Amino acid sequence: MLHALIIAIIGVIALHDAFPALFAPDRVESGGFGSMLTASMFIALLLSIFVDSAVWICGRRLDRTGAVSAIRTAERAVKISRVAAVVAYGWLVLRAGFLDVTRAAIGDMVIIDEAIVVTPTLLVFIAGWWSMYPIDRRLHDAGLVARLDEGRPVSAMPSRFSYVLDRVRHDLLLLLAPIALILAWSEIVQFALDDDPWSGHPQGPGALQYVLTPWLQLLGAVVILALAPIVIRLLWRTTPIAPGPIRNRLTALCERQGVRFRQILVWKTHGLMINGAVLGFIAPVRYVLLTDALLESLPEDQVEAVMAHEVGHVRRRHMPWLLASLVVGLGIASMVMTLLSEGVLAIVRALGWPADPLTSILEVATLLIAVIAGLLTFGFVSRRFERQADAFAVQHISGLTRRNDPGAGLVCQPDAADAMAGALASVADLNHIPSRRWTWRHGSIAGRQHAIGILIGQPVEALPIDTVCRAIKRWLIAGFVVMALLAFVTMLVQGALG
Repeated sequence: MLHALIIAIIGVIALHDAFPALFAPDRVESGGFGSMLTASMFIALLLSIFVDSAVWICGRRLDRTGAVSAIRTAERAVKISRVAAVVAYGWLVLRAGFLDVTRAAIGDMVIIDEAIVVTPTLLVFIAGWWSMYPIDRRLHDAGLVARLDEGRPVSAMPSRFSYVLDRVRHDLLLLLAPIALILAWSEIVQFALDDDPWSGHPQGPGALQYVLTPWLQLLGAVVILALAPIVIRLLWRTTPIAPGPIRNRLTALCERQGVRFRQILVWKTHGLMINGAVLGFIAPVRYVLLTDALLESLPEDQVEAVMAHEVGHVRRRHMPWLLASLVVGLGIASMVMTLLSEGVLAIVRALGWPADPLTSILEVATLLIAVIAGLLTFGFVSRRFERQADAFAVQHISGLTRRNDPGAGLVCQPDAADAMAGALASVADLNHIPSRRWTWRHGSIAGRQHAIGILIGQPVEALPIDTVCRAIKRWLIAGFVVMALLAFVTMLVQGALG
């Protein structure tokens, strides 16, 4: 939910800048900046008070009754406040002209004007973590006795400030930092090439801008995404994993599977998060991250299963294919909507009706539908890839390596399935996640555990999920072909109607 809201925040700015005639009001005055900022901060304050009050009530109820439902209610209050903040932000930017008056007051400065407009909304996100701290502290303290009885390490609960700072680092900046860098680079390129000495139009866009700007922006975005793991590693608190048996076991796993990486890192979370991640498209800047709580709380076979899951994402090349799924969903929906819009506009013109307002409406509808289609496609593919990574962990523990003889007759072993399913159960239990809670990118843990269970006894080289994912990749390739055909047809239609 949080990452979807961050994408929506950036999307509002992109929508505003893509259709200035539709969203830029005529009444833009620099003097309105103070009142608009005050209104935005006032909305943020009201939502922060709401979420803090709602979570406090839920905390009191948790103390009296011990009902887990109180925690879920508190989480829903946080989500409601964040959604409301994004909706209010969208109205302020697109209808009230918040971004326009900000730029009129301070100028269209690189990333500064956008940062000012976005800040009140982000403060509501931060207020949610601040309000949830007492509940998370209760959950941490309630598990102390159980952890001591089981002989597991006990980590001290961080201070409220450290807790919120960690959430900002891990949840907010993971997506926001690379996007901000890409937006800043795009603005720098646009400003640098705005005065085109080759065009003969010193105050207007010329040939150099039109030719170089998109390519330089794309090149910068690719470089930023490639180097993003270094940025994220600096933002997060990480240290190289200490030499010892677990490091040797994980390094041997990567060697057996032919996956290269720069470092295996311990992701410091004060023992509050059990998770693993692989950051980086290319080996020189690829990091494998395992949280401190994961290494301290899970048995070695489950740690290896989590690591194998992350390695599976690399071996199956999920990251570039996930990007492809987003592009295909966006591209096909956009081009289909463009063709439909051209047809509607042709009919409107033939009837002699004015086309200007309808043109802007259709352009916005095209963008929104394309984004929705892209996200739906991305989510569908992501959930299948998660199950394939789970299956890869089972395959690895069952004996599959990069150089296995296909005729070796290996089958998925019960202990391998138990290790991966147990790791998921530990993640759900220690992170206080209901096993049946469904998420857009990962599905539900219960569903994934069921899919793991039916792998037992199946040949490691012929799992159904591998067949499904190969089919998905073929369909994505076909999607690019369809995109090319639609682009050609769109060009012909626009040429005929233009």
